[in-house]
Amino acid sequence: MNDNNRGHLVLIESKPGHYEAHIQVPPKPGKARTYTFVPKLANVEALDLEMFVGELYKKGAGWRNWNKRVMCLVDNMIVYFPDKRSAAAGCIPLDGAHVEVPPPDADTLKHHSNRTAQGGKEFAIVHPQRRRFALIAESEGDRRDWLQYLQSLAGLPVIEVEAEGGAATPMSDFAGVSDDEDDGAFPEPLQIRTRLTDHRNEDDG
Repeated sequence: MNDNNRGHLVLIESKPGHYEAHIQVPPKPGKARTYTFVPKLANVEALDLEMFVGELYKKGAGWRNWNKRVMCLVDNMIVYFPDKRSAAAGCIPLDGAHVEVPPPDADTLKHHSNRTAQGGKEFAIVHPQRRRFALIAESEGDRRDWLQYLQSLAGLPVIEVEAEGGAATPMSDFAGVSDDEDDGAFPEPLQIRTRLTDHRNEDDG
């Protein structure tokens, strides 16, 4: 998708400490703009917010298409970017979703063409009767961090998916568990209210 057709995450402070977040999508050719202009925050470095930021591999179109993306967890959505300096490529809404984690011995990554992704730890954000967003963290520690934040900040239930034919087991406290083509799509329009969190990313130097 052309960058000019991609939406941008914008935040407007409606009152001290409280923001309205919008994904703004340019109007279709030949149609008038339907939204009021506000300054756009075009990349991660422009997002001077307290949020959880990290890097994950996201499955695109096709089984072997895994792309590394910078992911920003803000309340009830994840906005993802090709890198810190690029415009947002899309977002993953979290309302009504849950997280699925394969069992430790599952050989889910053997067909991944990206060698870094092959050594990672997979999980998925799943919407009932909607799209499944498959993601890979580079290490078990990174995945554990993401699951903790998705539970504590977004309130998503985390489910360990048993081997084929087995039942899914809810994981109420993942912190205690340890085992050794971007579509560029945005909801149109998407408007949310988000309270800033007390968590700031510290490792993206």
